Amino acid sequence: MSTAITFETRYGFKVDVGSEATGQTPLQRMATIMWLPMLAMGLMVLAGALVAGIVQANLASEVFPGGSATDRATVETMKALQPGIIFAGVAFLLAGISFLLASVLGAMRGSGGALQQKLGGEVYTPRMPASAWAFVALMMAGLMLALISLGFHIYAAVQVYDYYSTGVPPAAEALHLLGRAETVLSYASPLSMVGIGLLLSGIVLALYTIGNVLRFQFDRVQEIILGRTDIVLSKRS
Repeated sequence: MSTAITFETRYGFKVDVGSEATGQTPLQRMATIMWLPMLAMGLMVLAGALVAGIVQANLASEVFPGGSATDRATVETMKALQPGIIFAGVAFLLAGISFLLASVLGAMRGSGGALQQKLGGEVYTPRMPASAWAFVALMMAGLMLALISLGFHIYAAVQVYDYYSTGVPPAAEALHLLGRAETVLSYASPLSMVGIGLLLSGIVLALYTIGNVLRFQFDRVQEIILGRTDIVLSKRS
């Protein structure tokens, strides 16, 4: 739809005015497709972490005391790797929730425009507000940090395995491998928490945006039914 008029609103975003509903944006259509796979991926990752934890517990009961260097290395490797996997699973779950909220915004955009069109009024289509762009940026940044943290955990797990596989007790000359792993894990844990914080902040912004769009849609329908012009618009640009 070609748009000739754009209005400012008091809801924190502009609206384009036209005669027909435009439907969802490409980003919202992608979110409608992606939210379920992201949730499923998060659940599968967490389920895998649970199974790995059970395996680790059973193996640890056989390794201590005694046990081969390989078994000890396996246990310690899983111990270093598991937190990164858990954080990644939680990040995928939160990303799935974020995509679901974006799909809700898309549904509101499409159904709200269709309702305005059926009521016989001009269709006011909200433009993507700054809070929605910030929500997308926070979601992507949070997911990226969680994956980077997982990479750090994988690197640390490799170092831990190489250290403990040198023998029982581990060789003194391999101690630098353990120090390297501890250094990397010191970075990985804060990264994971920051990533989860960014994802949660994005969800808060998404809910804020949904609230604003809901108020706009309600007032716009009131405007059409009551024939008023003072509800939605503040100025024309």
